[in-house]
Amino acid sequence: MARDEYSQKFRLFTYPGLSSSDEIAIDTRQDPKTGQRFVLWRDIQLVFKNAQYIRKGGALVSFMTDEDFEDLIPHRITHHPGITLDVVVVDSEQSQASSFSDSTSPTTPTTTTTTTTTTASSLYDQRTVSITTSVDQLSISTSSLHNTTSQGQPESMPVEYVKACFQRFDDEMDSNRAFRAEVGIEILQNRVFRAEMIDSVQQVNSRLAILQKRIESLITQTYELHEYPIPRLFIVLPKQATRRRDKLATKRPFFVNHFRLYFLCECGEHTRTEGSKISHEIHLAKHEGYDLDRPTEFFEKYGSYVLTILEMIKFGCSVAGIVVPALGHLKLGDGINQLQKSLVDLSQPTAGALVDDMIKFIQDQQNNEDSNVDTPPDKPAKDEERHGLDRAEVLEGADLRRLESYLNIKDEGRALGNLYRIITSEGHVKWVCMNHYRENYRASVMQQLRDVVHANHGIFSEEFGRIHIQLSTAVVAKQFYESMVKARGVQELEVKLGWDVTLDDLRTFASAITNASIVNLTINGQSFKGPSRDFINSGRRFDPILLLMFNGRIQSLRVDQCDEFYQRIGSPSTTTLPTLRVLHLDPKLISKDKAPLLVLRRILDKSPLLTDLTVRSDDIAVVLDTITKHCPNHKLERLCLKFLNSAINLQFSQGVIQSVKADVRRMDEITSQMNFVKKGILTAFRVKSVLVGHIQLIKGVLGFNKHLFEIELLGQARMFNELINEVTKARNDIKTGGLTTALRQLRLQTDDSSSTNGQEDNHDKVTMTVDYCDHSVDINSSADVEMRSSLLTDLFEHRGSCIQNLSTNRTFDDRHAAALDKSTARQCSIKTLKLDLTSLTSAGLDSVDMIIERSKDLENLVMEFQDLADRTQQAKVMRSLILHGNLLYGLTLRGHQDALWLVEIGNALPNRSYLSKLKSLQVMCQSANIPNSCASWLAAMLQAPPKLSSSSTSPSSSSSTPVTPISPTPSRKMCSWTSLVEVRIEYIVFSPKNWALIITAIDFSALEHLSFEYSNFGLKQLTLLVQCIPDHDEVDVPLQALYVKNTPLHNYKTSPENPEEGKTLEDLQELEAKFEEKAPLAHIKDLWSPHQP
Repeated sequence: MARDEYSQKFRLFTYPGLSSSDEIAIDTRQDPKTGQRFVLWRDIQLVFKNAQYIRKGGALVSFMTDEDFEDLIPHRITHHPGITLDVVVVDSEQSQASSFSDSTSPTTPTTTTTTTTTTASSLYDQRTVSITTSVDQLSISTSSLHNTTSQGQPESMPVEYVKACFQRFDDEMDSNRAFRAEVGIEILQNRVFRAEMIDSVQQVNSRLAILQKRIESLITQTYELHEYPIPRLFIVLPKQATRRRDKLATKRPFFVNHFRLYFLCECGEHTRTEGSKISHEIHLAKHEGYDLDRPTEFFEKYGSYVLTILEMIKFGCSVAGIVVPALGHLKLGDGINQLQKSLVDLSQPTAGALVDDMIKFIQDQQNNEDSNVDTPPDKPAKDEERHGLDRAEVLEGADLRRLESYLNIKDEGRALGNLYRIITSEGHVKWVCMNHYRENYRASVMQQLRDVVHANHGIFSEEFGRIHIQLSTAVVAKQFYESMVKARGVQELEVKLGWDVTLDDLRTFASAITNASIVNLTINGQSFKGPSRDFINSGRRFDPILLLMFNGRIQSLRVDQCDEFYQRIGSPSTTTLPTLRVLHLDPKLISKDKAPLLVLRRILDKSPLLTDLTVRSDDIAVVLDTITKHCPNHKLERLCLKFLNSAINLQFSQGVIQSVKADVRRMDEITSQMNFVKKGILTAFRVKSVLVGHIQLIKGVLGFNKHLFEIELLGQARMFNELINEVTKARNDIKTGGLTTALRQLRLQTDDSSSTNGQEDNHDKVTMTVDYCDHSVDINSSADVEMRSSLLTDLFEHRGSCIQNLSTNRTFDDRHAAALDKSTARQCSIKTLKLDLTSLTSAGLDSVDMIIERSKDLENLVMEFQDLADRTQQAKVMRSLILHGNLLYGLTLRGHQDALWLVEIGNALPNRSYLSKLKSLQVMCQSANIPNSCASWLAAMLQAPPKLSSSSTSPSSSSSTPVTPISPTPSRKMCSWTSLVEVRIEYIVFSPKNWALIITAIDFSALEHLSFEYSNFGLKQLTLLVQCIPDHDEVDVPLQALYVKNTPLHNYKTSPENPEEGKTLEDLQELEAKFEEKAPLAHIKDLWSPHQP
């Protein structure tokens, strides 16, 4: 008994279905210090030659390690009393194959002459099914293709095993003639089956090897904090159909293009703590998932990546301390009700069926893409290409950032998938669920940290591990440091130390930052006034900040408003630890002082992984020379050189400058950096506020920089014509003078922040682009203009021909119309024209008529009329709608006092046949007395297009209440029209009967925005509206928003004591829920905002 108690049993590892080997006991040894018993690896190797590793069930038994996780020497494993461990050897496959033929399986039936008739065929079938089943059960191993997962999944099948199965079957036939005679014909017929089976196993093993390689690349891919804004592990599954016709169309989910993305928790050995009782295998996040907005585009970009993860969870794997259980053991998580519902609605019995269908869908999609690409006959496709595995295994940081744009996100402000970002001990970013987050960061210390941050008016974004805080004294700071270090849950810290710190204060700060494993740090030194309190250490006051750059944890460091930073650094001993990647130094570097330049060189020499550097200096040319000449081996990808309120950004590739873009606040600031300008390396130049007097400076910059490709100038719109002329002239002078210039584009844009001495020019929104041709003086120009003042006449006159999109307000008068008419006489580029015709006379209207007539590319015409109580304005409406009604995309009518103008328009235009292309209708009438005919006219405008037939020419209403439009004039035939996309009926008071007439006439087939703001639209009207919205299970309801600002609906929130008769706040809330149920894309805007008179 004593020997059994202090010995460890081992046996040779065998494949499933093979006979087990004999057990062998090896004596254990005892550690004299700890008393722990163990088995030496060399003792195991004495018994099992070529031993590779030890298994316990489906898990690897690791060597014992010391406190630094280094293997103890000599190698040893922990004693597992009462358990038999498996030893995996190199030649286990061959030895097992041979032993298999020498032994008889317990399940093998004993065949005799008397039972041949009843057992021969079934025995053959059993062997065939056994081999086929073995192939179907192939899966990826836990640590290699020769291991199993922790759940004991079957592993990848060696070809020798399949051959041994056939050999054993042949041996049984040789020993039983009757059996051979019975099944001999079948055997001859199935010789091909054997060859196909062996080939199939070889192909599957090959595919598993490829897949294993891809998964290893994916799992072991490490991301830094600034590259990893959202979780990277996710799967996509079909979503249940929400519309009845989609459900009836097909039982397969992929024809309706509804998909949902689910994130995975990246738990593993890095989340496991001593005494942990929860599983640390990858599982679905506790979140309902996200609908895909553009699935076709999504799968084109991420299809291969999704395919790899789907196959990973189907087969299971274990790589780099991360275990992914096979699909049968994958935990759905507590919050995935939506996935469970999908299994029912999609008629799929298990999640595995969904995964299999999804894998097949992506593979079919990739095969269709590949079929469009010809493969040369002399270049056969590789195995990876046949399986669609030749695409990238991992995603770049930019790909992850773009992923969010494909998701329909409803929980704004929270991390995706309810996951929390953590940093592993190796400095790698992982996203884990709340349970694994709490496992690492105990609840009590986290609550203490929350309390400290809240007490100092800070912000703690726990999902991202980010804190923004201001610490007023050293005592408060110490309390915060202690809580932060204990919590271990902070990766990003933005802190302002609000007192004049000493060297000891900064040492304490740096120690806390290092112990808390902060990787992204921003420190604000605005309160660091001087060294008076710490005079003796003044020359090395900021050494702790410098040392933070090399603490082996910091990846990104930003120092803001810290005067004399370079002057207060000594010569502390530093080591080269390759972790710092982003460094932003805002303190000004004085170029005449050599000490700051030496500090900069020292930082670059000690930071081999630094790729992003920002430096502020009074002479940026000296800084650039220091970096390029004295640090030629730098690995920078981006260098930002700041001066005054401006900056110049340089992009590098393998130490070579690729582009240099200047972003200058004012042109007079660039005069302080002429040494840099004269280097001639600028490729793009942007000025945020340009004045007329700056034109010569701009021409000078262009002359010095022959590689300058793009110039962007922000200023007043009235200067644009002169700027274009001067820059174009300067470019032509350079070319005619025999010199070269790369200038291809000049971009002009209005600057909202520019001062105009009280004028309103800064309110105009103008963007102009001038493209220059390589070998000629010809230019191509385009412009977008949003007119908000009366100062654009010169622009219309000289550059009107290049305007593509024009929007005016009521300051648009006859002068502007005439100037635009004149400039577009020879060429007109207008595509979108939004005109407010209120201030035009008949002469201006004639000019507009000519502009519209010559706008051959016009796609969008919108007209607005105001002050319609005036007869003159009413006449403009009649004239314009009769001439251009068939081109109108949008129509806005505004009037005050009585509503007679609305009656007049209704009489002249009784139905939509006059406005066949109209998509936006806005009617605003501030009048207490609205005639019934106005409601009838609006109902006619809102109704669905008629279904014309040879026997009928009158439109049919989609409403339950019939609308009787006034008969059209004989000169105009009835025709169909486009359904409205936007409807705004505002500032109007209707009777309940007229509201019913209007609401029941609304066509919801294309309607996206519906507004009744500042009207008497109340609960009864909302109830009727909800009833009239079609059931979205039968038809699409594209409605996105209902606007009810300043309507009686506000009384339920602001004046609950005076609601509509017999109705309560609960009635409104219930009705709101019904509205969103029938229009799932829509929300009721301003429903709960404060009432405004």
